Amino acid sequence: EQAYPEEALQKYIKFARTLNPVISPDAKRMMVACYRKLRENDVSSNGQSNIAYRITVRQLESMIRLSEALARIDLDETVQVVHVQEAYRLLNKSIIHVDTQNIDLDVVPQLATDEEEATDGSDAVDSQAQVDIGTSGSITFERFAWIQKALSRFIRDKEDEMEAFKQTQEAGDDMATCGVLQGEVVTFYLAQQDINSEHQLAMERKMIVSVVDKLVKDGFLQVVEEDDEIQDRYLTVHPNYAFE
Repeated sequence: EQAYPEEALQKYIKFARTLNPVISPDAKRMMVACYRKLRENDVSSNGQSNIAYRITVRQLESMIRLSEALARIDLDETVQVVHVQEAYRLLNKSIIHVDTQNIDLDVVPQLATDEEEATDGSDAVDSQAQVDIGTSGSITFERFAWIQKALSRFIRDKEDEMEAFKQTQEAGDDMATCGVLQGEVVTFYLAQQDINSEHQLAMERKMIVSVVDKLVKDGFLQVVEEDDEIQDRYLTVHPNYAFE
């Protein structure tokens, strides 16, 4: 048996929908505090800076909408602190906290240097031998995610520039606008890093090439034009990838 008749419930819902609650000053301060707490709980270190990945302004907007909805349920024309607190509780409960592990990379071996080749008494074939500087490695998930986003944005921006140039020059369909040279992508990444030595440069270059290879292997990046030299192949971002 229903506690309230259906007609009364329909009137209640209809009236509640007409309300447009105003957020009180105290509720605003509570909203700021709750949003700050959500951000602080989600901060992860990527080795360079602290970045909150899951909590964005979208979650703030969700908290505002939830607070307003709770005020309507109470038939209150003002959003109170209690509404914000309940909205925060519901939002925090709905967030899926994922334990992220390091990303394993297949490190690309480097060729031996001329100096190392000169000290090797073996035949000429050995001059092309590869020096094993480690066949596997890993980076943190946070850094991998940052690199993935930075590279994809760079590639999309470069493709947009090429498309705009094609339109202004009336170059026709023969001019390719899809894909960016992998060497450009690697150079872009290295330019963003604070590199102080040749050794650090070599390690960063090795790492970014390995990350690009993994992104290609995972299907996030696609090769639109192959080449014998990896650095000379052209890359594009999977069309289904959407920027936030």
